[in-house]
Amino acid sequence: MERKCGDCSLCCKLVPVKSIGKPGYTRCRFQRHKGCLIHDTPNYPGDCAVWACRWLLNAAGETSRPDRTHIVIDIMPDYVTVILPNGEPQQIEAVQCWVDPKYPEAHEDKDFRDFVETLAMDGVLCLLRYPDGVAKMLFAPSMMPDNKFYLREDGMTKEEQHTPQQLAEVLEEIRMEDDE
Repeated sequence: MERKCGDCSLCCKLVPVKSIGKPGYTRCRFQRHKGCLIHDTPNYPGDCAVWACRWLLNAAGETSRPDRTHIVIDIMPDYVTVILPNGEPQQIEAVQCWVDPKYPEAHEDKDFRDFVETLAMDGVLCLLRYPDGVAKMLFAPSMMPDNKFYLREDGMTKEEQHTPQQLAEVLEEIRMEDDE
């Protein structure tokens, strides 16, 4: 089954498009209620022409269309650096998930959390993007010793800072198992 955007244009609001100077979390000046004013014209940005969300590519698990889940799951990964127990920095792939600011808790959806758990099984993190450059890491239960989801954001207390170290240890174990 081929998926189509239909009435969904959440990416046109949340995702930045450098070639036309559109910042994230700003409605695109070409966006209309249904579709794009310059789609199928020579002025259509190449960034938009090659971009698709993971839902559209059927690579987002059982999650619903972004306008229903309030999250656009990007196909372009980001990378975060964690410090391993041996002190070495390690780049870890993170899937960018652009969260609609009207629904900041959208990440609590069961199907979305199942998708995040699937990512974690491959050693991939979930990076939740919010307006004003705010990014939060959503750690899946399989990455945590107590098998719970953790949302890590800036300003954590010292008592909470054990989580990234535990994550680093779990990721190191995953890598060691993959090497065997």
